[in-house]
Amino acid sequence: MVGAVSSFKLYWSSVRPKESLMMLGVPALGILFAEPPVTMDLMGRSALLLLCGLFVAGHVYTLNDLFGVTYDVYDDSKLDRPLQSHRLGSGQIWAFSILLGGIGYVTLYAMDVELFWITLSMTLLWMVYSLPKGLKGYPVVTSLVNSLGAGIMPFLIGYLFVEDWSWRAVLLSVYFGVIAGTGQLNREILDLEADSAAGLKTTAVWLGSRRTFDLSLGLFLLSAVFLLAVSWMDDGLPVGLGIAALLIQPFHIRAYRQCLAAGLSREALIRYIRGYRNLYALLGLAFGAIFGWRMLP
Repeated sequence: MVGAVSSFKLYWSSVRPKESLMMLGVPALGILFAEPPVTMDLMGRSALLLLCGLFVAGHVYTLNDLFGVTYDVYDDSKLDRPLQSHRLGSGQIWAFSILLGGIGYVTLYAMDVELFWITLSMTLLWMVYSLPKGLKGYPVVTSLVNSLGAGIMPFLIGYLFVEDWSWRAVLLSVYFGVIAGTGQLNREILDLEADSAAGLKTTAVWLGSRRTFDLSLGLFLLSAVFLLAVSWMDDGLPVGLGIAALLIQPFHIRAYRQCLAAGLSREALIRYIRGYRNLYALLGLAFGAIFGWRMLP
């Protein structure tokens, strides 16, 4: 029994549970932004969609570890992962990854063929990104991949689960894409030394930590203005969405200044990333409250 529990913990940690669960937030917001009628059937189907998303996210993260094993050795923060620490072998991770993907894709195909193809395309994008000498080694491209794979496509999966394609869906997905791609910039600053040692020319390696840090703040601020403009021009959207996005920015700027004052040290960057992630989690709750209020009878 003890061995089974230990094995479960190893496999569970290999899917990066925090990151996998965070990834579900974007398609969940996609469903919310589509403003569906609240029914038990939709709630059940939405829960199943998000469960599929959890399996697919675990599939993607385990593939990322398998493909990135040659350059992850340069990053001390990744050496305690089950594959890198040799607590699980590559064959075990491969089998587990295929199992996760199989369950997620087959179930999704049965639910919605169009969303299946979007999800499969997203996985292929992440695979090309993670491969040795793949897209991860090129500046700007890294941010674009994260914008597509962690923002635009996950949002569209949730939105299109409820509504058909529209300009509103595309514009809103761009907002979430900018957030995802910009967040990746800060992660690249954190990994700058390891990526340089591995020969990966990410955006942070190309621009340097300070310019990348400034660029990330500028894009975060621009994304809030963009959402305000979209919600202002679209009569079907509450303008409160954009206002809420703007209201968190003073706190974001304060965290940015504190990180600069600490010299962009690793510890300060970790605090900064954790801080703005919490801010955007609160923003997601604010979005939920705004739409929840509109759905009240």
